[in-house]
Amino acid sequence: MKINVLSVFPEIFDALKYGVVGKAITKKLITINLIDLKEFSLNSY
Repeated sequence: MKINVLSVFPEIFDALKYGVVGKAITKKLITINLIDLKEFSLNSY
């Protein structure tokens, strides 16, 4: 399963590396793609 997460603060989702979700990631059952919306902004705001 592939999960895409759009967020202004993708650092919050680093907690997914632990617990049941973390085990699923290490077993390659799921992949989580974190997309930082700040990379697509046109200005510094």
